[in-house]
Amino acid sequence: MAADFYFFGLLLKTYFDFENDFNVMYQHGDKIQNALISPITFRQLIEFSKAQKKPQQVSEDSPQDYSLRSINEIKTAIINIRYFDDGKKFGVFLEKIFDSINKTGIQSLIIDLRNNGGGDSSLGYQLFKYVANRPFTQYGTTAVEYSKLRKAYYKNKCSIDSMYCET
Repeated sequence: MAADFYFFGLLLKTYFDFENDFNVMYQHGDKIQNALISPITFRQLIEFSKAQKKPQQVSEDSPQDYSLRSINEIKTAIINIRYFDDGKKFGVFLEKIFDSINKTGIQSLIIDLRNNGGGDSSLGYQLFKYVANRPFTQYGTTAVEYSKLRKAYYKNKCSIDSMYCET
């Protein structure tokens, strides 16, 4: 339930420009409850999402975001990708593992995404470049339209927080 309220906090800040906490009354089962929701920025939502998907404390036995395991007897490699994060680190990881896969004569590849929590889709594109046997595109076209009012809103917000600026 907390994640839902966190997303609602984003809507309060981004679309309605709330600056103060917002009291919400809602029904859960047979109970009527209250929740105090603070407005948040998009950047805060991203950090919250990452914290929910990744282990809170990293230890030596904590799973890494991505790893490679080879089963040489059957010439198979297994790439486990738990989270698509840190493009630079992921690019280095891919370069190393595919170099190793090519040098050791691996013939089969399993990409395990069962425990994947999502992340940056452009990292999936990096992976596809290594495994695709023909040209591909990630997106055909993307179109976003904004009203004049929304454009003015973002222009104003951009001068305050660069998260709202076009890149």
